[in-house]
This record gives sequence, C-alpha cells and structure tokens, in this order.
Amino acid sequence: MIKIMRIDTLPQKNEQSQGPRRREWLLQHSPQHLQQCTALTMQALQLRAPAASRSTLVLGAGVCTEVPLADLTRVSEEVVLADLDLAAMQRGRDELTSSALHKRIRFVQCDITGGVSSNLASLITPRTRRPLCFSHGDEG
Repeated sequence: MIKIMRIDTLPQKNEQSQGPRRREWLLQHSPQHLQQCTALTMQALQLRAPAASRSTLVLGAGVCTEVPLADLTRVSEEVVLADLDLAAMQRGRDELTSSALHKRIRFVQCDITGGVSSNLASLITPRTRRPLCFSHGDEG
C-alpha cells in the first residue's frame, strides 16, 4: 500500500508518522538506521571548518524523529529547525530534558519546497470546462 503525504496535510499527519512512537518503532525494527543517522550527522559536524559558524540548520526538521537533536544542540551554539509544521518542531524540542538545550533552539516556519505541493495540486485540480461550441449569443 502506498501512502501519499501532501505538504498541506502534514501538520495533521505528522503526529502519526513522526515523533516518539515512530522513533520507538525504528529502535525496535531498524536500530541501525537511527545509529547511522546519528553517526553521519556527528561526522558532518566534525568536518566543519574551524572558522565555520557553530550554528546548525536542519531543513525539513519536523519533530526530529531521525535527527539527534540533543547531540546537535550540545555541540552547536544554536540549532535552527526549519519546517512548515511549527507544532512538530516544538514537540521535538520539548522532548529534550534540559532547559539549557531548549534555549539554543530556534524555529523557522517555512515551506522549503517552494510551494511544490500546492502548485502541483493547482495543476491537477480539474478546471471548469467551457463548452467547445456556442450558440449565437452565448459566446461569453
């Protein structure tokens, strides 16, 4: 079965597809996936040039199901989470137990797709069709 997620319905669907329940499922069924996500993220941070900013930007953050948010926040001066779903980002931050870490997290609510979902929806939505033939006086 294929599940289709539309960006305009993500806030309603995110609670089902992301967060602590999904992370728990991943821990049980695919723990290596979460381990690899953490390892790759931390490796990327170690490769950061010494003169580079100590801020970290997470695009499409959602509730940070696969993002090692606590680790990122500990090694960053600031973590910016960018996503359309503000409530999801807040839930991700709220999973952190340290209020000191909470203070390092900022949210940017935005559609990083540039409106792809809504643009596609407008292209495939049936338009009102005009008749091909008009009787005299109906041309408008």
